[in-house]
Amino acid sequence: MGDEIRLIEQTAHADIFATGLGRVEILGSCVRFWFYAAQDSLGEAGPEYLVVSKIVMPIDKVPDTLQLALRGIAEHALPWLPRPDTLMQMKRSTGH
Repeated sequence: MGDEIRLIEQTAHADIFATGLGRVEILGSCVRFWFYAAQDSLGEAGPEYLVVSKIVMPIDKVPDTLQLALRGIAEHALPWLPRPDTLMQMKRSTGH
């Protein structure tokens, strides 16, 4: 992916709030990410996890996407987040 690309949003798309990633499915050469929002359940012991979005993308684009995301939040990142250069090392070692 390299540097940030110029994006064109021809129609408005609503933002979707998610509190986590609940499932990852491999679909051949693609991957589907299931995002959820946790909410307190009524009468249940724990929270409910409502699916709010599913995103499908080519699996070979995932390492670059993660690197871009981490680079975007690096100055505010928590200590447990890997640095973008760590992801590049992981990418090289797996051959992707």
